[in-house]
Amino acid sequence: MESDKLPLVSVYIPTKNRRKLLERAIESVLNQTYRKVELIVVNDGSTDDTQKYLEGLTGKNNIKVIHNETSKGANCSRNMAINCANGTYVTGLDDDDYFDLERIEMFVRAYDDNYSFLCANQKYVRGNRFVIKSSFDGEITLDHLLAFNVVGNQVFTIKQHYLDVGGFDESLSACQDYDLWVRMVKKLGNAFKIKNATYIVDEEATANRITTSSKAFSSYLQVYHSQKHFMNSFQRGSRLLAIRELQGKRLSRFNIIKFLRILGLKNILAHFYRMSK
Repeated sequence: MESDKLPLVSVYIPTKNRRKLLERAIESVLNQTYRKVELIVVNDGSTDDTQKYLEGLTGKNNIKVIHNETSKGANCSRNMAINCANGTYVTGLDDDDYFDLERIEMFVRAYDDNYSFLCANQKYVRGNRFVIKSSFDGEITLDHLLAFNVVGNQVFTIKQHYLDVGGFDESLSACQDYDLWVRMVKKLGNAFKIKNATYIVDEEATANRITTSSKAFSSYLQVYHSQKHFMNSFQRGSRLLAIRELQGKRLSRFNIIKFLRILGLKNILAHFYRMSK
C-alpha cells in the first residue's frame, strides 16, 4: 500500500523527569517499520533537562510536544495528548518502556472494527534477560477483565473509542489503564489480544512507578468498588487478592484454602472454562 494512503497512527507518551529513559522510548517509536506515525509527548512539569531535549525534537519527524509548566498528572497528560491527536488510530507508551520495531505495523494490519481495541503480549526485561509473563491471546470479554487485567497497560484503537468513554479517569493515581479497558469493553464490546509480545516493560525502571507504591492502594480499591456490582464471586475474590498483594500481604496456606472455599471449585472451573472458549 502506498504510504500516502496509510492511516496515521498517533502515539502518546506522558513524561516527567525521565530524560534518558524517554529518549529510548522515543527512538523506539521513530524506528518503527510503520512510518506514518505522529508522536505526541507531554512533558508534565519536568525539572530535569527533559524540556531542553524535547525542544530539539519539536517539529521533526512529526513530533508534537506539549509542556505543562506544573505537573497535572499522567492521566491528564494522556487525555491532553489523545484530544489533540490527528491519527486515525491512537496508542500509548510509558516513558520507561519501549516498542518492538514492528508493533505498530502489526496492529494496523490486524485492526478489526468489530473489537473495541487491540492489545498484545508484553516482554519484561531485567538486565539482558527477557521474559514473556503471559501468552494469553484471543478475544477478551468483560468476564475476563473483571477477574484479571489480561490486557496490560496499552491498547491500540481509533481515537473516538477513547473519547466515547471519557478517556482516562483523572481522579485515579493508579489502576487507570485497567479502569479504562473495562469501561471500553463494557460500552464498546469485546477486545482482541494478539499473541505477539511487542511491548517491552523495563522491570528495573518500573521499580519506582506509582503502581508499586502505597499510593496505588486507594485507586485500586476505588476501581474495585466501582466495578464489583458487575462481578461474580470469583472475580471479586481475584481482584481483592490482587489488592492484597499490592499491599505486600501474602496469603497463608490456611487463607488460601479459605479463599478457594469461598470462591468454590465450581465457580473457579466455570470461570476458566468461559475464558478458554
